[in-house]
Amino acid sequence: MLAAIAGAALVLAVAALSDAQNAPRQDYTSGEFLYRSFCASCHGPTGRGDGPVADLGPRPPDLTRLTTTHGGVFPRALVRTALEGTRRVDGHLPAAMPNWHEVLKKTEGADERTISARIDALVTHVESLQR
Repeated sequence: MLAAIAGAALVLAVAALSDAQNAPRQDYTSGEFLYRSFCASCHGPTGRGDGPVADLGPRPPDLTRLTTTHGGVFPRALVRTALEGTRRVDGHLPAAMPNWHEVLKKTEGADERTISARIDALVTHVESLQR
């Protein structure tokens, strides 16, 4: 009986390892990954402001409508300054949205060039969410 349990455990472990090896590789520097990690809890997985913690403070804006609300042009510089914390964002309490430049600096210990590239990737992902 013990051998059967050990055998079953081994089969499950091999199956799990096989699934992990066949899964697509995660790009931890992609805008999509950063968005899911840092933004989706408030802004929701599709950017509509309906994340699981959206009701804990001021309602996050619908990021899918940024191009529409800015005359058909995606406001790349505006989104970047909002992420960097260099511009106050309407609808956010002063501490409601973190300064992502500082968060990335602390969590990754990255240099300025790397942080800038991560923020650019995040801005590009937000642009991809436009309706």
